[in-house]
Parts: sequence; structure tokens; C-alpha cells
Amino acid sequence: MTIYYLTEQSASDSLALSSEAGSFAEYGAYLVQSGQLPTFEENPIKWTAAHILLLSVKFSNHGLSVRQQAHVVEFALMGGVVALNVLAWMSGWAHRRSPRGHIRIWRTWLMYVLGVMACAAVSFADQYHKLFVPARHFDKLDLLLDASGYIPAITCVFIAWSVSSAIYRLIFRK
Repeated sequence: MTIYYLTEQSASDSLALSSEAGSFAEYGAYLVQSGQLPTFEENPIKWTAAHILLLSVKFSNHGLSVRQQAHVVEFALMGGVVALNVLAWMSGWAHRRSPRGHIRIWRTWLMYVLGVMACAAVSFADQYHKLFVPARHFDKLDLLLDASGYIPAITCVFIAWSVSSAIYRLIFRK
């Protein structure tokens, strides 16, 4: 729903939201650099959030706008959720063994590809939807930015699942 809402915005609304987010990030970066924030030991959540804002400003200084960073982040979150759903629905199937007792690794790869394809379809649908919103257009760069969010997220989820599955099998000898 968030992706749909952000796509439905007019060009001026999208620009206003990006500039507000950019100003917020610059203010957070200023607080970090001036030392006005609590230390990690005092408030770890505030410290982490402020340093993420500082990274955002540093990426902006290297040509990656706040709008582009938002594409990466929102599709990374979506990729993580999609990967968790694919694993929740299909992990039992993936763990079925061959008659010789071996795990079929191709099933894990198939689940990975299904997750990536689902995210790619949403990314393409998002860009296609922009064709019907006044003053918006299909942007191929956004497809690349979206992929740079969901592919690492899906990969991290699958690596964590594979490692934890291997540890579980070692402990319980299944």
C-alpha cells in the first residue's frame, strides 16, 4: 500500500516529500556532527537513527538523492517480507529429502528465484502505474534502484535461513 500511495503522488507532492526528508536528514546529520546527540550507551535507538540519517546525507553528497535512497529502502523492506513469506509457505517443501536422504538444493534456489521474480513484478507494476499518473513517467533507473534494494534483502534472508537450517540439522541430525 505504501508503494501504491507514493506512486499516486503528483510530481510536486513527491518533490515536496523528498525535500522535507532531505531537510530532516541534514538536520540529523548536523546533530551527529556537532555532538548534540546522546551516546550509544545512553540511547541506542536515537544514536542509530541519527547515524542512519548521517549516512543518507553522505550518500546524497555522492549523487544519490533522497528519493532514490527511498526506493532502495522501501524495496529492501518489501524484499525481506516477500522472502519471509516464500520461506513460510515453501520451506517444508524445500526440506523434503530425496530417497537417498539428500536435501535438494534446487528447491531453495527455486524459492529464491520466486521471491526475486515477485519483487521484480511489483517493481515493474510500480513503474507501469506511473504511466497513468499525471506528470509522472516510467523510469528505468528506478527499476535498478528497486532491484538494489530487494535482491540484497532476499539474499540476506535466504542466507540466514540456510545457515540456521544447517545448524538445526547438525544439532538434531535430520
